[in-house]
Amino acid sequence: MWNILIGVFFIIGGLSGTHAIRGTNSTLGLAVLGAVLVVWGIIQVSSSGKSSPAPRIKRRPRAGSETPDRPRRPNAGAKPPARRPR
Repeated sequence: MWNILIGVFFIIGGLSGTHAIRGTNSTLGLAVLGAVLVVWGIIQVSSSGKSSPAPRIKRRPRAGSETPDRPRRPNAGAKPPARRPR
């Protein structure tokens, strides 16, 4: 999207003669560069809409949550037993 806006600015500046490419003083070259940026931006925007959406991941319920087919575990959320020092 940003390259479309910059491309339009380059086209307007190049065709009006108020801006030019540094080192070459080419206003027509700036307009051509702007046109390339606009085309590239349009291609990017159009191809981003065609991509398939990410697959939805079925998440398992959190440990200890109650569901009709899975009753709550008796020790859910309890700390594990402390380790004995060696």
